[in-house]
Order: sequence, then structure tokens, then C-alpha cells
Amino acid sequence: MFSILPGAKVSGVKSNDLTSPVPEKHKGFYDDWNIDTLDPEEEGRYINGFRKFVEWIESKIHTDSKLDIKIHRDAKSQSGTAYARVEIQSRNIGRYEWLLLQYDSNYSPFQSFHIEVQWMISAGSSIQTFVSAMSRKAKQCGLNFQQMPEYCRTSATNFQGRVPHPFVLPKNIYFEIPFSKLSLFYDILIGALQSHLGYVLDTIFTARRKKRVSWPILVHNEAFAFLHLSDISVEFIQNKLLGSNSLQRSLVLFGETRDLCQTVEIVYSLVCDIVDEFLQ
Repeated sequence: MFSILPGAKVSGVKSNDLTSPVPEKHKGFYDDWNIDTLDPEEEGRYINGFRKFVEWIESKIHTDSKLDIKIHRDAKSQSGTAYARVEIQSRNIGRYEWLLLQYDSNYSPFQSFHIEVQWMISAGSSIQTFVSAMSRKAKQCGLNFQQMPEYCRTSATNFQGRVPHPFVLPKNIYFEIPFSKLSLFYDILIGALQSHLGYVLDTIFTARRKKRVSWPILVHNEAFAFLHLSDISVEFIQNKLLGSNSLQRSLVLFGETRDLCQTVEIVYSLVCDIVDEFLQ
């Protein structure tokens, strides 16, 4: 699986600088977890780059059909998927080959866009050539194109709860925040994670309970790790597809994430205690 990560970024903010202001265009926990850090010019550049990338893929389909993708600004909960058949011709083998692309039906410059390559009637070398060409084209269009492990998403999108991968153990950061006060706490925490550590919105997970609850899934803008939020903790899941060279960076990122979460929890708890005491 591959992802085009959001263009949202904050320049000039150090990971340990908690005094830096959080961007003001934050819509709220149950509405939209994106922090709008793109000005209209940057947003237009990402959208135009994505359209060029889509046109390149459509040129490989060899039919009159177009990719069914809606471009918008809002985050979509578990957005639908669509399929496209791409015909490829290997010069070395000299036979007809094709692959199937599964892709999100919605694109936003503030949310990850996912592409999955599936094949049966193709040689591995042909698939590698196509994926390499797709990666180069995405970078030429100014898009952040990253390879993502499937387990980072499937373990979070099971409707009955979190299903851990048998060979990937997440690192958990637990909280002692009452559920009644959790939404505001996550509202503040997610804003801090995005503005100070470079996390962006991957997708939105909706749990099927008596009361419908939605949690965002965050991914680091350099694809080092995913964050799965629940009503008791934050799960830090490393992207092991990046290889051993990224292990040290992932460990540093986990330490920064844990420290930031704990700092926000302490400050939030103190403020809540002061408010509760004042209202009594």
C-alpha cells in the first residue's frame, strides 16, 4: 500500500517548543481534526499536483474511463474506494500484463490518500517498474508519496475494536482522563501533535458502540509511525517498511510523542481541577 500524505506542515516550530502558538483554524474534535496550515496558494499547488498525478495514471489505463475521485477540503470518515485496471507491457517478457489499482474515492490536501496495487497477470519486475515510475511522478508533482504497511490501518479499522498485528507490538501511552472530558483533551492533544511533531491526518476510525464514537488516525509526515487514538490510550505503531535505518529516528519520535502527551495531560488535568474547584 502507498499513501500520498497531506501537505499540512508547520515550518520553524521545534518539537520541544511548547510555547509556539497553535494555528487558529482548528474546527474541533468531532468536526475536523486538521489544523489548516496551508495558505490558499499552497493548497492550490497540492491540488494541482494531485490532478497531474491522476492524469498520469489515467494515461496508463488505455480506455476512456477516468478515475472517480472527488476533491474536497474536509476529512472523510472511512472514505469509499474505487478500482482501475492499468495495462502494462513488459519489454523483457513481451506479453500482455495488467494490474489493479485500489484507491480512495476522495482526496483532500489535509488527509492521506491511499493507493493499493494488486496483480496476478504481471511479473514482479513489471510491477516494480510501474511502482517506481508512479513514485517518481508523484514527487515530480510535489506530492509526499510513501509506502505504508497494511497492518498500520487494518488494526485500527476493525469495527469491534483494535486488533493487534501478531508480529507488530504497538507502544501504548495511557491516560487517566475521564471519558466525559476526553473529547476536549484530544482536541488539544491532536493540535499539539500536528503543530509540534509533524503528525498529519491519515483517516478517521468510527467504532460501532451504543454511542457512535470517532477517533482520528494520525501518521507522521515522514511516514515513521502511525498513532491510533482510543478512549484510554494512544498507540504508537512503527512503519517497519522503512528499514533499519529509520529505527533510531522512530525511537526518538516515540520519546517526543510520549513526552508531549504526558505534558498535555498534566497541564489539562491541572486546568480541569482548578475549574472544578472554582465551580464548586
